[in-house]
Formats: sequence, C-alpha cells, structure tokens
Amino acid sequence: MITATLFKQSFLKTVRKQGFYKNMWVNIIMVLFALYMLVSFFLLGLTLGTLLSEIPVKMDPVQILNAGLLYMMLLGILMRYFVQPLNTVDLHVYQMLPIPRKSLVNYLIYRPLINPINYFWLIFLIPFAIKTVTPLYGSIAAFGFIITGLTISMFDLQLATYIKRLFAGSLLKIIGFVVFIAAIVALEVFDIFSIAKLSSAYFTYAIQHPWLWIVQLALVLVPIGLQHNYFKNNYYIDTYMKKDVSTHREMRLSFLDRFGKVGAIITLELKLIMRHKRTKSLIWMCFLYVFFGFLFFVDIQTDMMKLTGAILIVGLLMLSYGQWVFSWNSSHFDAILTKNTTARDFVLANYFLMLAFCLIPFVLSLFYLFIFNGVFKYLFVSLLYCAGFVIPMMIYFATFNSKRVDLNNKSAMNYQGTTMKNFLVVIPVMLLPMVLYPILNIFGLSASFFNIVGGLGIVGILFAPLFINVCVKQFNRRKYKMADGFREIE
Repeated sequence: MITATLFKQSFLKTVRKQGFYKNMWVNIIMVLFALYMLVSFFLLGLTLGTLLSEIPVKMDPVQILNAGLLYMMLLGILMRYFVQPLNTVDLHVYQMLPIPRKSLVNYLIYRPLINPINYFWLIFLIPFAIKTVTPLYGSIAAFGFIITGLTISMFDLQLATYIKRLFAGSLLKIIGFVVFIAAIVALEVFDIFSIAKLSSAYFTYAIQHPWLWIVQLALVLVPIGLQHNYFKNNYYIDTYMKKDVSTHREMRLSFLDRFGKVGAIITLELKLIMRHKRTKSLIWMCFLYVFFGFLFFVDIQTDMMKLTGAILIVGLLMLSYGQWVFSWNSSHFDAILTKNTTARDFVLANYFLMLAFCLIPFVLSLFYLFIFNGVFKYLFVSLLYCAGFVIPMMIYFATFNSKRVDLNNKSAMNYQGTTMKNFLVVIPVMLLPMVLYPILNIFGLSASFFNIVGGLGIVGILFAPLFINVCVKQFNRRKYKMADGFREIE
C-alpha cells in the first residue's frame, strides 16, 4: 500500500510541475514522434520476416533475428546506462515519516518495471512473432519469442540500473564498460568468435522449450538481488557524501591558460559540463554515437546515407551541446554580462569548444578505417561540414533560445529549455546533404557531391572570423532578451 502511494505521489509531482505545462508544445511533439515510432516499429515487425528471407544465408528469418538478440541486449544495456535516468526519491523527506526502508527500496527498484517505455520494442516483436514465427515454429514458439523479448527488456533494465548505481559516474569504470562491449563486437567483426551464431542457436532452442522461459525470467531476479544488496550497504546519504568527498578532484587544464581569457572561459565551461549530470551525460553519449557507423557504413547504404551517418557520428555531440550553448549558463548568465569578458571572447570560447566536440568523435571513429573501405572521405567531409558550416549556424541560432536550463535537474529524458526552435535548427543540418544528393543525381553530377559538401565546410573555415563577427553582433543584440528569459524559474 505504501509503495502504491509512492507511485501516485511521483505521478502527481510530474504533472503538477509548472514546467510540464510550459513545455506543452514540446510534450505534444514528443507524443506525436512516439506515435510515429510505434507505427513504424509495428509495420517493421510485420514486414521484417519477408526482408530477412531475402538474405542469402542458410538460416530462416527467425534464426537470423535471434542471431542479433544478444547484441540487442548489449546495446540495450549500453543505451539504458547512458540515456535512462536513475529512479530516485527524496529520502530526506520520507525518512522523517513512518515508512519502512524496505518500501522505499522496493519503490526504487520496481518502479521502472511498470514504465511502458521500457517495453517499447515489444511493438516490433509481437507482430514479428505472429506473422513470421508462428508459420515456421508454431504458436507456442511465438509465445516463447514474446516472453524472451520481455525477459531481455526486464534484464537489461535492472542490470543497467545496477551498473549505473555501482559505477557512480567513475570515468575509468565507464570507459572499461564501453571497451568491454566493443571487444565483444570486435570478436565478431574479426571472426575470432561468433556471438551471433551462439545467440541464434540458443534463442531458437529457447523459444521452443517452455522450461527455458522460466529460467530466463528467473535470471531477472539476479540484478534485482544485486540492487537489494547495493541498497543494503548504500542506503543512507552519508555514504554518498563520503564518496563524493573522496573521489572529487579539481579539474586542472593548465595548457588552456596560454590562450588568455578564451582559454579561461573554456576551462570554466568544461568544469560546468563535468560537474552536472545533464551536460556530463552528453560526453558519455559520444561513445554511443561512434558506433552508428555499423549501421551506416555497410555496403548496402548509398553515399548519401553513409555521409549522413558520418555527420551523426562527428557532429551529434556538438549538435546536442550547441543547441543550448548559451542556455547552459542560465543560472549565472547575469554574472557573465557584468564580468570583464567581451562577447567576442565568450563566443570564441564556445566556438572552439564545439570544434573540439567534433574532433573527439572524429578521432574515435578512425577505427572504422580497419573495418570498412573508403570510410575516411565520409568522416573527413563531415568534419569539414560541421566545423565550417554547422558550428557558426548553431551559435547564431542559439541566441534565439532564451529558455532557462536548470542543470540540477535530471540528466536524461529532460526537455527543460527545449522549444520548437531546437527541432527546427537541426533540420537544415541533416536535410542539406539529403536534398543535395538527389538533385545532383538528376543532373548526373552525383560525383561532385562530396566536393560541394566539403567545399561548403572549407569556405566556412576560411571565413570563420567573418562568421564569428556576425555571431558576436547577434549575441550583443539578443543578450538582454536572453538574460530576461534565463531569469524565469519554472
């Protein structure tokens, strides 16, 4: 009963927030996007069997999909770790009330299990089971296939939550976690050990034997038990405070001092990023963006899609940060305006920081040169395009975003400070290459596609001082309107 009351209070806390209604248009857009994804996943589930049957391999469509289930599970853990927020509760409030500690712990552990978003991919698996699995293996196997998908969702959710609590933002542990998953993928890529064959053999057998369904569901209890044990030793806030004191290290970037005020501002921006979950999560997401190449660099994709994938790899971190490049400083924007810091120094610092956010994914993605042929031209053209064209445009349009961003709020699934402008500004970035390629193809000039996109970036880099001056003037025109918007607290 107490746990049910906690669920109710959590829901009321969400819908009673003033910001929930201020961001109503954003919420409507997200609902429409979710409906679009639901329909797309449902249609994909209906048609995927036919598509997989055309692949020239000695496996049926069910075996082919089962071959990817272990990788889907690993990807699910990785994405949940970086994207999904931890379930929290105001312990200092509830501990003063006659509420058993066990009820609070159960709420923290089991609440995510009732969130329908965590079972989103069942919209794809259920039609696939009915349309494809049933004719090949029977209705019992189809039901087992759905149970397997449900089990994977629950296991991923609980294990990712436990890992996230255990690592507690430790950079070395996070890097080790990502490297571990990358090593598993490398075993498959270099034909050392096939995880896909193991996955196909196991899940094809499992969906046909009900006793394995029970075993799989029982495995979900393992990460749940690990979480109970974790809270047994880390329930009180004093434990976290000790960890924070012992692990905190002042960020030292002395090499930036040589760049004067611009370097000092960059140092302060990096400290702001690393001290707040919402901004810090953008950095961790960079490791996920790099793996997009396995979707876009395969031979079946066109040059347009490969370049689009490269732009996502190189520029998505910069785009995620750049849309709120000034809004991140909402809490102390008034102080920035009163300091002995020119608008040019502030804009230049953010320009170089966003440029670094393009260079880092570019360097990390160079391992694709050993896997796919001809990848370098896509990555390099994307780097030029992002550095010369996208960054100045993002800085210019970021001045129109005057919505306050509170960095103390949750890091994931947080749309505070998001407006229609944030969605509109991304459209020309992604659509320009996608529209340009078909037009050139009509006139037989598709060979010049890379030259035009790369040339656009080179022109932007050569005339960067001119574009920066334009951004500085725009910042000076808008800074007081931005400051007025940043003072509004939702």
